[in-house]
Amino acid sequence: MKMERRSEPEEASGRWFPYLDLCRVGSASLTSREVIKVLEPYILDARKERMKRVVNNRSYSVSLVVEGLADFGNVSAAFRSADALGIQSVHAISSDNRKRYKDNRHVSMGAEKWLDIELWKSPKECFQALRMRGYRIAATHLGDDTVSTTYIFKTFFPFLCSYVQCRHA
Repeated sequence: MKMERRSEPEEASGRWFPYLDLCRVGSASLTSREVIKVLEPYILDARKERMKRVVNNRSYSVSLVVEGLADFGNVSAAFRSADALGIQSVHAISSDNRKRYKDNRHVSMGAEKWLDIELWKSPKECFQALRMRGYRIAATHLGDDTVSTTYIFKTFFPFLCSYVQCRHA
């Protein structure tokens, strides 16, 4: 069974979600409600509650993009952190051997199985797609003229400051 992926939107209207409500099972097509209705009698109540809790804690509202990380252990660590924080959508920008980001299972501890990983050849290509989906772009870079992440949160994500402790750096 596999969910059908949405093609790129014309322009974002509301929140981006990459899947259509359509599951393919062989030649049949079912909505998520139909799949749940068929499977629900066979799932223990405790398992159903856990599944609901996990789904409710996943988000496409924020997306992680990594670029220029030569050490794939760092990429995998970033993916694990995204998974732990409930960030469902992650992106890797690389012009060489793009498959390596998905297949670093030893370091990522399997997090890539649960994430939607998209691979891009250039930042421009990635950012264009993210903007079409309605995302705003905030970037970090470690350098001599670096600004604090507190500034980024307060400027771009003020609504998060009530959840994340935003202090002056």
